Amino acid sequence: MISDQFHIFYEEQKLWKKNKWLGVPCWKLPFDQMVMQNIIFETKPDWIIETGTGMGGSAAFYASILELMGNGLVITMDIERKFNKLDLPDKVSSRIIQLYGSSTNSIVRDKVFGYAQGSGSCLVFLDSWHSKDHVLEELEFYSPLVGVGKYVIVEDTHASAEGHPVQWAYNDEGAMGAVREFMKNNDQFIIDESQEHHLMSFNPNGFLRRVK
Repeated sequence: MISDQFHIFYEEQKLWKKNKWLGVPCWKLPFDQMVMQNIIFETKPDWIIETGTGMGGSAAFYASILELMGNGLVITMDIERKFNKLDLPDKVSSRIIQLYGSSTNSIVRDKVFGYAQGSGSCLVFLDSWHSKDHVLEELEFYSPLVGVGKYVIVEDTHASAEGHPVQWAYNDEGAMGAVREFMKNNDQFIIDESQEHHLMSFNPNGFLRRVK
């Protein structure tokens, strides 16, 4: 497909590195950002949980949408400290909780659950290390927080040793492999392909909606 050719070119040129939100690097595909904004508005979460803060632009983006809606907080976590939320406007930064440590560390997990457990109104964005084993562990950790009608969005399923369509440098099934494993005999979530309506997404098969 033409979109696959452009997708591969976009990734090879790392054009996503040019994207910013409120001046903060936001390494997302703009198509996906619009979809994520739609999901946030439609599901109106009390909590957005993000693994992999990176430079912080995505946390700032989510928090901005929540501020416009008048409700919700972002919990974002990373093993590195590349993001200073105080660089953001106060109304946005006040909606962000930063945690430091691996997303699969039980201490970090317990902190997240301490905030959000029991709410049922959570969206989860998985965007840290994209190996199959790591993402699968994240899915098992954080999917219980997601209520019916809400989403776990597994990011960067487009890259693996197999190519979906991007060839990943690591000999690993990547996030796509984690989704496949997670969805085996799983009747609680469906892959919501309707969220890929721009025909190009960094997250193919990665929009998982809880249905029961």
